[in-house]
Amino acid sequence: MFKRLLNEQEFGELECKDESVKEMTFEEATRFAALPDFGADLENKVVLSIAVRLAAEEFAIAKIDDDEWIAGLSSNQMAKLIKR
Repeated sequence: MFKRLLNEQEFGELECKDESVKEMTFEEATRFAALPDFGADLENKVVLSIAVRLAAEEFAIAKIDDDEWIAGLSSNQMAKLIKR
């Protein structure tokens, strides 16, 4: 679906390898959210959605405060975090 929506555009390598993808996602989401006209740009909405999900996971992990249990998560992480 994304390839079709993006006119068969291929994704290249990350240009900035010193920064984590998570950090870049939060930075981009913050930048998009500050725009006066956020608009209907699909890319902005996807990045913002991912950033919100990552922030929610960080919040849940901090509230649970059980490193051993967190380390044992391998799939369906968000669902398990919410149930805990």
